[in-house]
Amino acid sequence: MTVSGQQNRLPALTLVHQPKQLKRKFSIMNMLVRNLLFIIALLLVSSFVLVQSSTNGLEIIPRGFMKDYPREAYKLEVKYPEIRDSLQKMHFDINFEVNRIMATSITGFQKKLQAEGGANPDGYSYFFFDYRVKETPARFLSLQFNCKTFYFGAQLPVVRNYAVNYDLQQQQIMDLASLFRPEIDWASQLAQVAARWQASSPGNPASAGAFTITRQGLVLYFNGEAKGGTDRQLVIPWPELAPLLNPEKASDLLKN
Repeated sequence: MTVSGQQNRLPALTLVHQPKQLKRKFSIMNMLVRNLLFIIALLLVSSFVLVQSSTNGLEIIPRGFMKDYPREAYKLEVKYPEIRDSLQKMHFDINFEVNRIMATSITGFQKKLQAEGGANPDGYSYFFFDYRVKETPARFLSLQFNCKTFYFGAQLPVVRNYAVNYDLQQQQIMDLASLFRPEIDWASQLAQVAARWQASSPGNPASAGAFTITRQGLVLYFNGEAKGGTDRQLVIPWPELAPLLNPEKASDLLKN
């Protein structure tokens, strides 16, 4: 009798704190999976095309959707690009990265609403997601994503910038480090150039939330509250960065 009683009590003791933690983890994972599946479904269904454009041999097709959730008291307004190659085939690497950024951003917004107690009976929260195709040297594709979230009761919207930079020659997604010579401490040297170029730099370049490649130079984006309704960004012309640039990419970046 004593042995069976102990056995009956053990599961209750070992699982006291687990259900709530596991439920929260599964809830967040389910939210992310649902958002990914929703966005993939949008790609598979024909949607309204606004203006199709092309850049550096790729077709850029505008897509978007608006969703109102009155029960949860929030709205989503999303615009995103669908990228196709010269044969009109979906470009897997770029579209996958675009979808990942969208799904992660929406999930982060929903997660914060959930953490703050869910629906607010007094007003709505809003999620806006838009993009810009940057003018780049012919070798690159650079997409900037601007995500603004406004939570009911907040003074200012929170701005987060994301980007997808793609090297068409090497056929790969680029990170910031790939622009610079591999043997140097690019982060500290980039900070020095930024300080010389703009005394009131909005932040440490190495901690920028995103970057884009443009014909004019390297653009760094810093996340946070949108004071005055403007993004915080820093543009550094390529000639200022010439001594730091990766020789394999330098000639393409310095062309105008």
